[in-house]
Amino acid sequence: MSVSRRKERETVFEMLFAMEFSPAPTPQEEYEIYFENSDGKDAETLKSSDYVRDTFFGAAALSEKTEELLNECAIGWKRDRISKVSLAIIKLAAYELSPESGISENIAINEAVELSKKYDDEKVSAFVNAVLGKIAKAMKADDE
Repeated sequence: MSVSRRKERETVFEMLFAMEFSPAPTPQEEYEIYFENSDGKDAETLKSSDYVRDTFFGAAALSEKTEELLNECAIGWKRDRISKVSLAIIKLAAYELSPESGISENIAINEAVELSKKYDDEKVSAFVNAVLGKIAKAMKADDE
């Protein structure tokens, strides 16, 4: 049984969001804990999804770099003012903006904006859009 890319992306978002609160010391442990506690009909399909695995571990590996970029790009915003929901969305999108993901910039940013509208205050979507645009430019500059 297959699931939509949107469902896969929401799963990665949920896992990254959980990491903001989790005492799990490693992403691998967080990944296992998330799926141990999943009882949905798609849990096994999601756990075996290459997209879910690659994106979660890729975003976790880029987490520190993403936070550095966020500090540079979110001028006037301190990290503690940014909701944990927005932070998880930005970490997911930052990985999707990286060359390793193979996802286009427009899709990565649009999907992040949609997640922010669904899971955070709708007004936050403009902030997420603006910050990710700046992060995308910074990431391109780093690659050059």
